[in-house]
Amino acid sequence: MTTIGIFATSSGVLGDESTRYGFLKKCGYKIIEHPQVRLNNGHTAGSIQDRIQALYELLENDKVDILMAYWGGANTNQILPYLDYKKFKKYNKPIVGFSDTSALLLAVNKLSNIKTYMGPCGITFDKKNKFKYSL
Repeated sequence: MTTIGIFATSSGVLGDESTRYGFLKKCGYKIIEHPQVRLNNGHTAGSIQDRIQALYELLENDKVDILMAYWGGANTNQILPYLDYKKFKKYNKPIVGFSDTSALLLAVNKLSNIKTYMGPCGITFDKKNKFKYSL
């Protein structure tokens, strides 16, 4: 079973919005949502350090096979100068996301030479009108 680690380098879950990743689970994926996704530091999911730490913890977690952004947002660029790109190369886990997460995808791909994918985020699969081709 493939395990997806959910992170948020930009905005996190807003207000009382909930996500259960039911569609992904039904398709056989296990989901580990990092608690950082639900932090609120103004308009970001925690501080710069919170967001970086979440990425590192998911990278280092042997149970996580792929990292997926919760969604896009703004301010992923804030974390880029502080990332240890050698850590991404060491753990070599693909990362998928869209929107603001593209800054992370491009930086990690270029500086760590690992696969990154512009693709759906965790919240994509909790929408009422999801598209099966997203999977």
